[in-house]
Parts: sequence; structure tokens; C-alpha cells
Amino acid sequence: MFLAQRVKNGELSPNSVSQKFSGIKNALENNYRENDLKWKPIKNKSPRRVKLSGYKSYTNKYVQKVLLHAGTTRNRAIILFQTSIGSRMGT
Repeated sequence: MFLAQRVKNGELSPNSVSQKFSGIKNALENNYRENDLKWKPIKNKSPRRVKLSGYKSYTNKYVQKVLLHAGTTRNRAIILFQTSIGSRMGT
């Protein structure tokens, strides 16, 4: 509930709440004690994950704008390759 309150106040991203529990869950699993906690109620009370990247692909106009500032031919090739395979920034 403390983490949910921090998410509500904007101090914490809802996507990082599950990471806070992963250490505890991993330690319990390594010590064969994974059934000591009921994880389903904990998961149900935690905030829902938020999709950070958009669903739409980059527009041609946006790609052209990025290519103008790419500089070298190598950077232009990387940008064109990533747009052709549908890659997103940060992935």
C-alpha cells in the first residue's frame, strides 16, 4: 500500500513497483519458501503497468527530420535500419 501511495503522489512509476518485490520473491524462491507469501493479492493491490511507448510507428516526416540531424552516413544507416525493422527508442 505504501508503494501504491507513492505512485499516486507521482514519486514512483507504476512500472517499477513489481521490481521492488522481485528481490523478495527471488530470495524466497531460492530458499524454497515461495509459498510463504500469497503473491496474487499483492499483485492485485499493486498499480497497473503503464505502456510508455506509443502504438504508432514513426511518420516519414519525423524520420526525415531526424535524418537531417544525423550527421554521418553511419548514423543515417542506423536510423534507417531501426525504422525499417520497427524498433523504438530505448529498446
